[in-house]
Amino acid sequence: MTRVLGADEAVFGYLAALQSAVLLASILFGGWLADNWGRRNAFLLGAGLQVLQPLVMAVMPSWEYVVMVYVVGALSSSMLQPAMIALYIPSMEKGVRATKISYVTLFTTIANTVIPPLGAYSVDVLGGLSQMRIIFLLQFFLQCIAWAYTTKLVDRGSPHVKRGRSAHDMWREMKATFKVAKENHGLGWVWISLIGPLAYSVCNPFWILFAADRYLPPIVVIGLLTTTYSLGGMLTLVPVGRYSDRRGRIRAIKFLRPIAFAAQTLFLVGYRLEWELIYLLLLVVWGLRGASSACSSPCQSASNEVVPERFLGRWTALKTFLSSLTSIPAGILGSILWNIDPTLPFICGLIIDITLRYPVVYFKLPETLIKPEEEAMETSERTPK
Repeated sequence: MTRVLGADEAVFGYLAALQSAVLLASILFGGWLADNWGRRNAFLLGAGLQVLQPLVMAVMPSWEYVVMVYVVGALSSSMLQPAMIALYIPSMEKGVRATKISYVTLFTTIANTVIPPLGAYSVDVLGGLSQMRIIFLLQFFLQCIAWAYTTKLVDRGSPHVKRGRSAHDMWREMKATFKVAKENHGLGWVWISLIGPLAYSVCNPFWILFAADRYLPPIVVIGLLTTTYSLGGMLTLVPVGRYSDRRGRIRAIKFLRPIAFAAQTLFLVGYRLEWELIYLLLLVVWGLRGASSACSSPCQSASNEVVPERFLGRWTALKTFLSSLTSIPAGILGSILWNIDPTLPFICGLIIDITLRYPVVYFKLPETLIKPEEEAMETSERTPK
């Protein structure tokens, strides 16, 4: 966008802030809509909005029109995210849920690893960045085909919104969702949603910048970092999912989080070592970060098992809303700290993670894995004699 349409590089920060603000304003409505209008309907609406993004990118005459892309993207996410979670979490048996989520994440990771190089090759074959409009147009047609196929594949069901519903009803239902989560000892996930962005958003934009500045790696090593991260995740996702389904979701999270702490600490101190090939340490750091990211499957399972399935859309929206509340100021704080000293965002994030978020994980998150024999016992106790 900077080369083809002449946008200033600083505009990306403003666009990211705009997208976060729109998501913050619309995510609660998206969750409420998914639970009241129908998860499939909300999913198809969000996917339909997503189709518009490459079309705008293909035809826009100037970079200012990209604002529409970011706004539509945020609105699409506010519909898709709660609906998708509410659709696929109940579709998986509880005893193998984390494992299945791991497989879904694994396939997504493989796609995200393979597709970008193919996209870059396609741009090069077509004649460089000046031909990006053709790529976006092709993407638009492919997404239209995928959306049309999905509408036939997925049964949308019948809308069941009660007439006369208002914003007051939405807020009342969000309060009811919070109350249900609290009664099921899920308040820890509310704190995780609030504290989490303070730990990772404060330093996330600066990992590559810090690596390039302090480790002075060759370009090829920089290019391998994303691949190493993906490889670390791919190797650990399924074993972690299986462990989570056998031994417990929270136990898996407790085990994996210290790996992330070790990676970040190693990243902060490693460049001080006097070794000519110290930049190779970056591959170790990124691999450990990828391995620790495998806790996404037990996190998704445990955080969504604290509420009944009928609340999943609103619960997902509520967690995302709380995360957005702190992610925006966390990003600003990270920029301020970076300008003071590039090590400060990472030190700040590490301290928050160890002293605030990890204690919540260790002491406040309820274990939601119920073994088959225990589930059968509970069912028999609830069955009237």
